[in-house]
Amino acid sequence: MHRDQKFQFFKVIGLSAVMALGAACAGEDGSEVGTGPELGEQAPDGDAVGVSKPGEQYDDIGDPRHPELLVAGEPTARSMRMVGDRLYWVEDGGPVFFLSWVRPGGGPVFVTAKMEDYPYSLAIDEGSAYWSVPEKGRLYRVGLEGGDSEILWDDSDNVPLAVTVDETELYFTTADGCVRSVNLKSADLAEVTCADGTPTSMALHKSDVWWSIAEGGLFRADKFGGEATKWVSGESFDSEIIVDDSQVYWLNAQSRSVLGVGTETPGSIRALAKFQYAPTGITQDRFYIYFTTQSDDSVKRVYKGGSPPHVIADSQPYPGDVARHNDRLYWVNEGEGTIMTIDLR
Repeated sequence: MHRDQKFQFFKVIGLSAVMALGAACAGEDGSEVGTGPELGEQAPDGDAVGVSKPGEQYDDIGDPRHPELLVAGEPTARSMRMVGDRLYWVEDGGPVFFLSWVRPGGGPVFVTAKMEDYPYSLAIDEGSAYWSVPEKGRLYRVGLEGGDSEILWDDSDNVPLAVTVDETELYFTTADGCVRSVNLKSADLAEVTCADGTPTSMALHKSDVWWSIAEGGLFRADKFGGEATKWVSGESFDSEIIVDDSQVYWLNAQSRSVLGVGTETPGSIRALAKFQYAPTGITQDRFYIYFTTQSDDSVKRVYKGGSPPHVIADSQPYPGDVARHNDRLYWVNEGEGTIMTIDLR
């Protein structure tokens, strides 16, 4: 579901927050998720690393590189995910929607599944794709090699929202504020935890599940069950949340910032990048957060330990979703229906 569609969906049910694009667990897109850098550790490109000072303004000046065209003719590509050696996305095909993929190095585009409805949230593992359709109250699964879709959850009163997956369980949030799981082999359902609010984005990291709510909060709980802890209040979560060992990251379009909060101390929010107008997509590797900004048609990165953001590519028509794989970055240009890539070395 596109950001505008999500906004309208939640406005209809009485919430006035801009929704996240769709949930993915940290590393699901093929990004190099590690322990994250320590403050003072030198970045791979030699950037000076330090802690951001309060009120310090950073410049969006960098050295734009030369992106390459990977796929053309995908005007509504959304929910980009890198899994294994395939780059997946959802394409609006008119009366139906398609889960498509291409090799990271390019080549023909393949369709792995048809979807009757556009997914609010999408997760993919090595064998299957999973997505939620709140309008129908359903959670679906389909094999990556094709076949019929299977309904894993069907409840119009507690509609499924965000989804993410690990090796054994599919985790999903529901409109009643709960996090639930489905065993990938047995399809057994379990309630993990519940909290206040409408959970709209989620991520897994090790034994923790994190989720944001439309009302502006961030929660943490053990993925095997237990009480939820409120980590952040009064925030705007306008992207997926992504997690490493030390921080949870997200985009706040209202404050025009890339933000992070420590995983050890609730409420310890800091701005990695300020004055970023219309931030949209976000992903990570060990050292960097990568993000797109649609006001200046740029793809950027900022060092997790603190440094000015750098422009990786400019003059990109309305860049949206972004994914990281090995030494390359991928993103969708919504303004011209292309998927682009660039070598980060």
